[in-house]
Amino acid sequence: SRGLGDVYKRQTEGYLEIKSKESIDNFKIYTITGQLVKVKFIKNTSDNSISIDVKHISKGIYYLIHQKLKKPLKFIKI
Repeated sequence: SRGLGDVYKRQTEGYLEIKSKESIDNFKIYTITGQLVKVKFIKNTSDNSISIDVKHISKGIYYLIHQKLKKPLKFIKI
């Protein structure tokens, strides 16, 4: 188990959605070349979910990094 929960829509145009049984914060998103990307996180405290707004970033492959993940989570902005 990743210890983080479920990630929905690994390919997205707008939002990356994550649900967890624990509180989730401190995410970082990097480009495939290792550049840190600034994104807006929208927390929903009622069900420990988070939506990450990726509408403004360029199309491509990105990696979401969190201390509870054993390896970075790859997603594609389309």
